[in-house]
This record gives sequence, C-alpha cells and structure tokens, in this order.
Amino acid sequence: KRGDDEAAEEHCHAAIARAPGYGRAYSIYAEMLVDLGRWEEAGAQYQRAIQLSPEDFVAVFGLAGLRVQQEQWPNAVPLAQRACALRPRSTEALHLLGAACWGQADHAGAIAAYKQLLELSPEDELARMHLAKARQQRQQGR
Repeated sequence: KRGDDEAAEEHCHAAIARAPGYGRAYSIYAEMLVDLGRWEEAGAQYQRAIQLSPEDFVAVFGLAGLRVQQEQWPNAVPLAQRACALRPRSTEALHLLGAACWGQADHAGAIAAYKQLLELSPEDELARMHLAKARQQRQQGR
C-alpha cells in the first residue's frame, strides 16, 4: 500500500511538473492527499487548482468538502455556494451546501439547499431527513 501511495504521489508530481499551469492536475493530487488524510496539503493543492482554473467544479467542490470535513464552516459555506453556482443541478453540491449551512447553524440556508435538492431529486431520503431536522432546529431556535 505504501509503495502504491508513493508511486501515485510521484506520478502526480510528474504530471504537475509537465504542465504546471493545468489546474486539474492539482485537483487530482489534492484528491489523493485527502484519501491519505493529508488534509492541509490537500487544501493547498485545491487552492492552487482554483487559482489556475477558477471555474473548476471539481476543485471548488473538493475544497468545500474538505472544509466541511474539517468543520471550517465559515470557509465551507461560500465554497459550497460557489460549487452550486458552477453546477446548479448538482445534488452532491447541494448536499454539501446543506451540510455546511447546518454546521454553521444557518438553518434557513440548510432548508433552502435541501428544498432545492428535493426539487431535483424527490426520492432523496437523506435530503428529506436533513430538511426535517433543519426545520425542527429552526423552530426550536437553535
């Protein structure tokens, strides 16, 4: 496993060296780093990808997801909003936005995200459950 990880990382470094202006290479490297639990390094690679390719959904979505995992809500919410703007019909991005808003105790934002998600995917039971929880939390003033 370790040898495979090292080989994959070397491959990513080589790809970046061959095309340092290609943002997608940094996103791929960041995804690998996330899988290895190297979150800080992954965040830096996602940010580099976004600098090079600001419209790269994969990079924006990946960094938003990483910030949600790290519970960095003030950073996660605008990134998730941006991912949704880049791909308005992405149910994955809407799930991420709902989770980021929830984490920041923005129940209205979470409700809006889950409602929009359910318009696109009415059978999504997880979204339905999260929507109900967000509504309940808003009613209780939490």
